[in-house]
Amino acid sequence: MTEDGSRPLDIEITQVGSDLWRVNPVGELGRGTSERFPTTLAELMTQGASRIVVDLSGVSFIDSTGINALVVSCDAVSTAGGSVIFAAPSEQTARLFELLRLTDVVTVEESLDEALARALATNDELR
Repeated sequence: MTEDGSRPLDIEITQVGSDLWRVNPVGELGRGTSERFPTTLAELMTQGASRIVVDLSGVSFIDSTGINALVVSCDAVSTAGGSVIFAAPSEQTARLFELLRLTDVVTVEESLDEALARALATNDELR
């Protein structure tokens, strides 16, 4: 546990293709844990990643700080010429994305397989 009582966030990273990476945050994505997320995506961009699939299936909790980290990260990757697809959000996370209308500004797929297929099928900017 972190000092604020939240569970630590692990970030698993897998290279799927020459410029395609899967990022899998595992644990709570919130205050005290989400600060590493934007840095992790920025580091991937310096390693040649231009397409990133963020597998949300391991996120057990997300709050406004976590949502902000996802949006800021997506924005930074997009500004640098890359693309991000969010995959496999829990029912709670998917509902939060809908309520906040994030699905209007970010790409979300229901499963990791769908997200990877979409990322592999296109080199175009995805939002």
